[in-house]
Amino acid sequence: METLTLRPGEDQAGRRADVWLSEAVDGLTRSAAARLLEEGLATCGGKPLAKSARLTGNETVEVLLPEPEPVDLIPQDIPLDVVYEDGDVIVVNKPKGLVVHPAPGHPDGTLDMRMTQQGFSARDLVNQWDVSSIARALREFGEEKYALAIA
Repeated sequence: METLTLRPGEDQAGRRADVWLSEAVDGLTRSAAARLLEEGLATCGGKPLAKSARLTGNETVEVLLPEPEPVDLIPQDIPLDVVYEDGDVIVVNKPKGLVVHPAPGHPDGTLDMRMTQQGFSARDLVNQWDVSSIARALREFGEEKYALAIA
């Protein structure tokens, strides 16, 4: 486990511990912060900090971060609305509610697992782009791809 020592500033006084913790630790969701607090892994003055506790702004909070559990990406056949696909790129219209990456409560049935079946990995996924950004990226990708083919 990794131990973090955090000190909220005076400007954080009055904020809920779970909200503050999720913003203070990079990549920590509010639900994950709440879970750490509920499990007693975040303490203030040696005592467990309640997720609804209000900060004073001058405390020191110790947080024990457990090692992340490894996740096996098992390819799964999940129907997708494929907008465009060639040998190098695939564009999908992700339906609302489809979880992108495995997480607590969502160990399977994710976009990651569907894309693994296509030969893509989590690092290849880009989501929440607007239409013009996607069009620009595909255009630039296509221009680069065909320029390399000609060279």
